[in-house]
Amino acid sequence: MLDEMKWRYRLAEIRAMMTAERRLLKAGAIDEIVARDRRRQTLADQLSEMPAAIAESHEALIEEIRVEAARNQSLLKAYIRGAGDAAARMQALIEKRGEIGAYRRDGSRLAGAAPGPTRESRA
Repeated sequence: MLDEMKWRYRLAEIRAMMTAERRLLKAGAIDEIVARDRRRQTLADQLSEMPAAIAESHEALIEEIRVEAARNQSLLKAYIRGAGDAAARMQALIEKRGEIGAYRRDGSRLAGAAPGPTRESRA
């Protein structure tokens, strides 16, 4: 009975952690998620040691945890994909910056308009 209560507490802790992670993912608080990684890994390792009889009696809760973990994984993948897209966009903007130069009123580019700073500083 005591063992059953211990496992029920751990499952509740894991579920609460998954819910908190989801909230953090939605807020973009990746640093906080990374900081919680060790505890998450410890709980996952403990979960793998759960006796089969106890796992069977808590099958519904374990399935809820799996669903929540899969949902969080999808959010994390979307976050990583979005960060990669943003980095690529920033790189494209940096590369385009070199193409900005001086132009005439009709929109044609002035010859010899070199990319880079247009202001000179003197000591």
